[in-house]
Amino acid sequence: MTRISRIFKFNNRNIEALPPQPPDASSSNYETTDAGESGLKIAVYKSGKKAFRHRYTFMGVKKMMTLGTFPAVSIDRARERVRENKALMAEDIDPREERQAKRDVIDFKTFTENHFLPHAKQTMRSFKDAKSRINKWLLPAFGNKKLTQITRQNISKFHLSLRKMPPTANRSLSLLSAMFRLAIELELLTENPCRGIPKLKENGSRKRVLSSDEMQRFMTALIESTVTLQGKAAFLLLGTGKRKTELLSAKYSHVDWDNRQIHLPVTKNGEAGFALLNSHTYELLKKMEQERDKSVDWIFPSKTSASGHLTEIRRTFKRICENAGVTNFKIHDMRRAYASTLINADIPLNQVKELLNHKDIRTTLVYARLNTASLQNANETAGKEMEKYMPTA
Repeated sequence: MTRISRIFKFNNRNIEALPPQPPDASSSNYETTDAGESGLKIAVYKSGKKAFRHRYTFMGVKKMMTLGTFPAVSIDRARERVRENKALMAEDIDPREERQAKRDVIDFKTFTENHFLPHAKQTMRSFKDAKSRINKWLLPAFGNKKLTQITRQNISKFHLSLRKMPPTANRSLSLLSAMFRLAIELELLTENPCRGIPKLKENGSRKRVLSSDEMQRFMTALIESTVTLQGKAAFLLLGTGKRKTELLSAKYSHVDWDNRQIHLPVTKNGEAGFALLNSHTYELLKKMEQERDKSVDWIFPSKTSASGHLTEIRRTFKRICENAGVTNFKIHDMRRAYASTLINADIPLNQVKELLNHKDIRTTLVYARLNTASLQNANETAGKEMEKYMPTA
């Protein structure tokens, strides 16, 4: 592993370059120290998540306070919060106790306005939709309740009250869960009360699967498109079965070449995940790595995107479908095509679920119920199955 400097002046570039804690490390994270503000640390986890911390001594006792995750919390804001804590200590007030006091009184509306909306504006592409959903559904239901007093029963009752509109109910539940995850990061809550609440069944879900003939034409057009970065992204999406947002935000520093997998710090369910690479996806990614600009860590960089990486490949995907003569096929349908390929190859359903990240797979990365080698074999089989549809040289 590359030697990591334990103290340097934080900036976005050097924090982004920090590699995840190795999967086989005995501790869950390692820390580096900011040379620009004493006491400010950043912890880097095995998943790749990076969280600001303030380590301080109060009345002779060493303490630690989490300040939020990077980049949702900026470096400037983290330093500002450390200075705020130091000001409290100068008045003989323990910052953690002060936050606990605020935790006991903060209500859902105040948390939403002061914490979640500013955070969401910086991190959510669907911010306007989220804000509208909060105003229409969540604030009327929970606005005046203390954050610590909102129970699983309250949320389940709210969710079921929207059962005549399953998509609305499920999107509202997902948004509410994201809000509580932020509250946990800010140490305003210790548990997410949304956890374990099942989503309602939605009618009219897509079932589009390509026929063998369509798959062969699509694969030919897809391979031809890999001369572009967007085409390469489409190929890797089909070959790994991952969601678009998860893969497009991946970094080279998250690639485990030895085990042929990409660590995904955050997935749709808010947990860490991974994308396994079969022979075809590994070969493509390795070639991309050899030809890339080494100063940029994004696998799919973009100079026009505010995030620094590709966020859409719709135009390229549309052109692939047109060249293949395939209609009514969407980007997310490639995930279904991947699953269909696995099932056609007689891969056990429990392995399919693991590969699609339908469950919490953080334990899979370290102490898997199904070991990574078993999953890799399943993924490799899928790659060989896809060869049937590839054009011959």
